[in-house]
Amino acid sequence: NHISTLYDSEGKKHSTPSELGNLASSYFQNLFNTLPGKIHPVTDTLDCKISQLDNDQLIKPLSKDEIRIALFQMHKDKAPGPDGFNPGFYKREDILSSCNSWLEAGVLPPHINDAVIALIPKCPNPSNMKELRPIALCNVIYKILSKALANRLKPLLHKGLRQGDPLSPYLFILGMEGLSSLIHKAELLGNLQGIQISRGAPKLHHLMFADDVFLFFQATEKETKEVSSILETFKIASGQAINFDKSKVFLNRHAPLAIRNMLSNILHVHSCETAGKYLGLPSMIGHNKNDVFRYIKERIWKKLQSWSHKSLSKAGKETLIKSVLQALPSYAMSVFMIPPRTIDEIEKLLNAFWWGANSNTHKGIKWMRWDKLTIPKPEGGLGFKNLSVFNLAMLGKQAWRLLTNPNSLISKIYRAKYYPDDNFLNAPLGHNPNYTWKSLWSTQHLLKNGTRWRLGNGNSILVWGEPWIKYNLMSNDKLNWNADLINSIFDLDTSNHILNIPILNPHREDKCIWNWNPSGSYTVRSAYKGYLQHSLCLGHLCTPGPWETIWNLRIPHKIKHFIWRVLHILPTRPNLQKKGISCPSTCFRCDIDIENTWHTFFSCPSAKLCWQGSKFHSRIMKLINSSDGVFNLISHILQCWAPQDVAEISLILWSMWHSQNALHWNNTPWNQNEIILRASSMLHDWTTANRAISAQHSKPPPRQRWSPPSKGSFKCNIATYSFPVEGLTGIGICIRDHQGAFIRARSTTTKGSMEPHVGKAFAFLHAINWTHNQNLENIIFETDCKRIPPISSITFLLTHLNLVASLTNVSLLWQTLQTLM
Repeated sequence: NHISTLYDSEGKKHSTPSELGNLASSYFQNLFNTLPGKIHPVTDTLDCKISQLDNDQLIKPLSKDEIRIALFQMHKDKAPGPDGFNPGFYKREDILSSCNSWLEAGVLPPHINDAVIALIPKCPNPSNMKELRPIALCNVIYKILSKALANRLKPLLHKGLRQGDPLSPYLFILGMEGLSSLIHKAELLGNLQGIQISRGAPKLHHLMFADDVFLFFQATEKETKEVSSILETFKIASGQAINFDKSKVFLNRHAPLAIRNMLSNILHVHSCETAGKYLGLPSMIGHNKNDVFRYIKERIWKKLQSWSHKSLSKAGKETLIKSVLQALPSYAMSVFMIPPRTIDEIEKLLNAFWWGANSNTHKGIKWMRWDKLTIPKPEGGLGFKNLSVFNLAMLGKQAWRLLTNPNSLISKIYRAKYYPDDNFLNAPLGHNPNYTWKSLWSTQHLLKNGTRWRLGNGNSILVWGEPWIKYNLMSNDKLNWNADLINSIFDLDTSNHILNIPILNPHREDKCIWNWNPSGSYTVRSAYKGYLQHSLCLGHLCTPGPWETIWNLRIPHKIKHFIWRVLHILPTRPNLQKKGISCPSTCFRCDIDIENTWHTFFSCPSAKLCWQGSKFHSRIMKLINSSDGVFNLISHILQCWAPQDVAEISLILWSMWHSQNALHWNNTPWNQNEIILRASSMLHDWTTANRAISAQHSKPPPRQRWSPPSKGSFKCNIATYSFPVEGLTGIGICIRDHQGAFIRARSTTTKGSMEPHVGKAFAFLHAINWTHNQNLENIIFETDCKRIPPISSITFLLTHLNLVASLTNVSLLWQTLQTLM
């Protein structure tokens, strides 16, 4: 945390405190110096995009609620600024009037805008100011003003950076809009041609990512000078100058040297043939994909080396693998399909780390293949990520955007090049595709399995070709299914499924929804889980057993791992021999029978003495005499015994294994009394500690009762009931005011016996429609179904009724069924 030496731009060394302070001060003064500039050449090109209503909202005085929201968005113990106070100090009424008066005057009091600057190294051993990143610690008053103004801008500026000072990113976006308008003006005048990926694709002139700008233009002297002129005009107007040290001109590798030199001389930047990495990802992929992505494996290997000397339990290793190691490739996996060989090498590293490898000389014994460890815990595995499937799920999120957002820039470009007359699901790979498209295209089978169509007008649907139902199977009024026609086409089971689908509005557009998520939205989690369950054949890998019971036990996590190993594979002597370890096969304790798992814990004389000293002796002996193996015996205990007894049995098994290892490695005598005492003491200590933690952090749940709405509002309670035999779903609606007085009620039935959450969603839709027709406003809708998506995600229900514009102050609550009575 100490800077001893820095060099200035001329290479002069500075090492005393005063020299370092002057160097830093002059560097930032030169960097942030402002000069009078002409802004009219930029502002004259800007179009008016803010309505008068939006402008009135932006410039109105700050309200008390806005100040409070801005203040409470900051953690009360955040680092203080130069005034020495953190956000927890500022909770007084006079802040509101002060903030408003400063904003109206346009002048802040002295020192309010002061900041303490901390310098964070960008690289090991920084030698100059450019290698240090400044982090400003501002006064809380400034942060309140900044956050309040940013909250005003947020509804109008939906994109931007979300780090550091909340206002600066929005100001940067507004400033860069000037550069964008200058480029568009040059395009309209024909001074810039841009580039076009393929016929029919939109022309690209510039792309902006965070604080970086990519400019695309023809490699001619005319366009190069036009770009230079635009950058100079923008610099004079905004003060934002190009960073020549970080900027490059990228040309085709076949470009003549004369053109390269011309571009470099006009723009004053170096040319290059490869863009290297951008935002941590390779910008160009060559033929050898494994070399390109080797850095991921190397990062994981470095992490493992830093942990290799530490003694970690299985529970600790599981946490590190899932939270750290398997997260490292995620960023690259969201854009590229990682080569199978690279993934295989990464999984070998993870498997070796899990089974005990801690150096190049100690490789450990890999007791189980990695693909078995990636099986979900309820199916008998450990729930580690299958990296290939996870890669597919991550890429699927990008492909889903191509499918559901066809008007985005990237969708237009890919559609023009690869599927101009179709959608992503039916797109061909194409001739000589780039690697990014190959990666996205590889997710087609995932999306086809998980995608369904939400029926609208049916214009996008092929009735026999995709998983959907078309409106030509409905009655003439489009309000009911044509049951006779459906029964004549489909089998009985399929017909019943179709007839149970609720009919909404036939005038809306068809829309793709994600079938593996109740909300209909694509998530990486649902895609990964769905692909494992529906697409991969895991039957030959899964082992039926009490796995879910094991992981739900209230015992230390390392004991759960031990019980899991007892049921799978434990390093007993016969198992060690199978792995090539030279050792006797007889029991280390009695030297009579073969040391398998059954003998170790149940049939060895020393094990029987342990059970005789426990309170479970008679019950265990009955199981030993009637069971035909460890798996069945322990499975019976896990599934049939009381949870507290199961926990104690698990601790005794672990304590026996602990004593056997102590006997083998340290010659510690086997003591059955100590084994039982260790198990009971450990369980007691662990239970006591967890009970104390639970008492500190948990409160008894309050009794749920019907709560009235605020004065002037109504509460609409919704309930449903399914009648499977009759093929109907009943809907009940009751409206009460703030005093609990009955206002209106309605009951009805709809055709189709729906699943509970579907019925509740349909009832919610019916209630909105009915209350709207009753001319009631300020309504809170309350239901007893947790699985109805939040109102923000079921806007389509309101859209098809054309109610969005007319409904005001609508909210949705969940309550238990008992509170509605």
